[in-house]
Amino acid sequence: MICISFTPPDELDISGTEQDLKAVFAQLNTLANGEETEVFIVADKNTNPAPYDEALNALIGRVTTGPTKVSVFDKNIEVIGSQASFVGFASFFSFDEGAAQGAHNHHEYYEGNPYVHPQSVPLIVSVRSAK
Repeated sequence: MICISFTPPDELDISGTEQDLKAVFAQLNTLANGEETEVFIVADKNTNPAPYDEALNALIGRVTTGPTKVSVFDKNIEVIGSQASFVGFASFFSFDEGAAQGAHNHHEYYEGNPYVHPQSVPLIVSVRSAK
């Protein structure tokens, strides 16, 4: 099960085992390829979020229009964007077979990036070892 850790206003981390992250990748790809318009991915609420302040409940993905925008509300992450933007977003959950603990990807806006909304909360997706 993934863990989502957050320190307001903009420190956000999703971590999981390689297998956990592959499962998220697969679910997000259902948005990218048009099989689904919304996914709800439950996170481990009982995890110790340190060094972050709190553990969040879920990742909610919704197909809309435009670039990917990551927001935090009501103890959840909401990710909205076009099907095409979910292709890119899903790729941040894809790691090479046998990825080391601590391997990570940064999903964040930079000037001129047409795939990430300028107001998107920066997100780190990281591999952790199995408990």
